Amino acid sequence: MKIARFSKKCAKAIAELDSRVALFGKDHSSDTVHDVRTSIRRVEAALDLLPKGVRQKKKIRKYLSACKKLFKSTTPVRDSDIVFSNLLTYENDPNVQQVLAKIQNDRNHMLVSCSLCAENLSNIKVPKINKEELSLSTISKRRKKIITKIQAKMQEGLPLILRDFRKIDELHDLRKQCKILRYTLEILPSKSDEKLIGLMEEWQTLLGAIRDIDVTENFINETGLSEELEAVIVNLKISRDGTLRSFVRSAKTDGIFIPSN
Repeated sequence: MKIARFSKKCAKAIAELDSRVALFGKDHSSDTVHDVRTSIRRVEAALDLLPKGVRQKKKIRKYLSACKKLFKSTTPVRDSDIVFSNLLTYENDPNVQQVLAKIQNDRNHMLVSCSLCAENLSNIKVPKINKEELSLSTISKRRKKIITKIQAKMQEGLPLILRDFRKIDELHDLRKQCKILRYTLEILPSKSDEKLIGLMEEWQTLLGAIRDIDVTENFINETGLSEELEAVIVNLKISRDGTLRSFVRSAKTDGIFIPSN
């Protein structure tokens, strides 16, 4: 029965997040930070499908609020990890060496607030989803509404992006929409969803690579090192252009389609 599958998927997503938050208390590596953030997004997508009366329960709202706070606190850490990784290729450059040392130092300071948010989340009793409160028709209706809304946003924003690739914020928003759509579809996937899930995963990867470069270039400019790291910026722009071409080919070839129910 689909309700049993849905309940199992919710429980699995929450358990995985709980496990990753516990690991985060001991391991602050870039991979752990990334995994915690991914788990939060999957939990949010799962709980967002719950009937309004269930998702508005105090325990679930408190749990989701703690999830959002942890996610927000890890955003600058994740960005610093991205910049560090992109600059590590040029670590023999004296200017880059100084920047890498500063990034690591700043990251350690940022982790203090992240650890507090993680501890707060781990202390909240994990909400259990009561199957008796769920309705397959209500969840299906909610699912369709979310998917349709996301696709409408993507269909509206995509032409603007394809006309002007300098729209950094719009590219980032599109990537976030890809994630939400993918994670929503993956909770109760059908055969007809497979192509769209695969497409969103591909776009997520391409747009993620572009975002990483944009974050790195913005960091270099904000720290006043654009002249010292001019060669780095040039290489990043070349990589960005190549990734953008791949995304444009995919977007123009596949487009966005509405999956069947």
